[in-house]
Amino acid sequence: MRSEYTRPESGTCRLLTRLIVLLIAVALLLPLAACAKTGNGEQTQDSATTTAAVDETTAAVTLEQDDIPATLKFGGEQVNILCWDSKTDFVIDPDDATDAVLSEINKRNQIVKSRLDVNLEWTQIPGSWNDRNSYVEKTYNDVQSGGYYDIFSGYSLTGALMAVKGVSRDLLTLDTINFSKPWWPETLLETNTINGKVYFVSGDISADLLYTMYCFFVNKELFADTHPGRTVDELYKYVDNGSWTLDAFFSECQDLWSDVNANGEHDIGDRYGFVAEDPCIDAFYIASDLKFLDKNDEGKIIVSDQVRSEKTLTLLERLNGFFRTDMDGLLVSTAQNAGSGRGTFNNGLSVFALEIISYAKTLQVAADFSYGIIPLPKFDADQSQYYTCNGFAYSNYSVSSGSGVSESAAAAVIECLASEGYRNVTPLVFETTMKYRYADAPDDARMFDIVHDSIVFECGRSFALLFENKPFGLFRLALRDQTVSSWNRQVTSNWSKLNSYADEVNNALG
Repeated sequence: MRSEYTRPESGTCRLLTRLIVLLIAVALLLPLAACAKTGNGEQTQDSATTTAAVDETTAAVTLEQDDIPATLKFGGEQVNILCWDSKTDFVIDPDDATDAVLSEINKRNQIVKSRLDVNLEWTQIPGSWNDRNSYVEKTYNDVQSGGYYDIFSGYSLTGALMAVKGVSRDLLTLDTINFSKPWWPETLLETNTINGKVYFVSGDISADLLYTMYCFFVNKELFADTHPGRTVDELYKYVDNGSWTLDAFFSECQDLWSDVNANGEHDIGDRYGFVAEDPCIDAFYIASDLKFLDKNDEGKIIVSDQVRSEKTLTLLERLNGFFRTDMDGLLVSTAQNAGSGRGTFNNGLSVFALEIISYAKTLQVAADFSYGIIPLPKFDADQSQYYTCNGFAYSNYSVSSGSGVSESAAAAVIECLASEGYRNVTPLVFETTMKYRYADAPDDARMFDIVHDSIVFECGRSFALLFENKPFGLFRLALRDQTVSSWNRQVTSNWSKLNSYADEVNNALG
């Protein structure tokens, strides 16, 4: 059990809710079927527009609502939001709503303004990986100078940096945010609560969190070709019955290497069972229900003993053997062969690929095969559930400690943005990444939901910049540089330094 704060039935309830949406949508659409088809079996543009409207209406009625009272109004109060330069998470000007998801984000913002009677003023500045420090400095200077901004929405790794600088407020003191709702991932409180306080949050409030979910992509045609008499539906059954484990995954990849480029070597250009680029590979650690950092009984950050456990070493050895001895999988170093991992999958030379969900946008242009998604495998059959971590390019939200508006206004805006995002933006992200509406492919949609509902926030990733990126970096580099044999020595040599970093964070957040 990962935490006392769990909602064990939420994943099941969420899937049932989606099925209810599906059944209602199908019932509503049946009368339209006869007139919505052209002679070649394709929908007309008008019918597609009508379908989208019906789906949106149904979802808004059926999916879980928030607890924000209809009477909660703020008399046109202006809430100023400083955000970073994501191209897919924010709409500053309505003219920026250049695709379906951005258009829905823009509509979400307008709904929040109307529901709460607030004026949302968004200011966007550089703040991604290369500009993370300047973004944090901007927030710090703003608080020190009296606080123009009320909410900070920054690149994920800036949340912890702002917290230790005293830039953000404790969100647990703000009653309007309901962390038991499905738009906040289950492990959010477990991970983000430090010394009894929470300084930053993410979830369905950030479309980028959905785009950066790690998962396995599966080439449906290649799977069928390399597994005679079988289809990807069998993998979906493994996922559904809980038997999608490392053993099952390795078995599906066994003996699939083929020397396509005929040079007698295992290299790029050959066919493999699996391909991944090295920045993705530490997702296996989180998927195996392991932590880099943990909390002690007092709620303070500590280095997890799991880092130096037999389980971690076993995971490293098995993955290293998979890539280096059995050669069933290809691990691509982006420093040496940037883009070759994606290129391998794009070109139909791998059955599985480990990537973030937004990779689907590339596949829609670069690939001519059908694809599905499934979660990363469990460590073993004893593991109770699947776990999904994210790439770092998503948004964390904080309430400024120097905010000039009422705390309740800032909190209500965050809760309402997340709530409306859950009901309207999240379903559309599925449709645009998977190429079809939820109702068109319920099995694929169920896999998307399982990945979404298993998102895990982990201290070693959320607080990575305060630990020199070592928690996840050590694991990643051990596989990339083939230094697994010295893992225990590496951990021992860094143990004292990692614990000193933990002390610094705890003192800052005390």
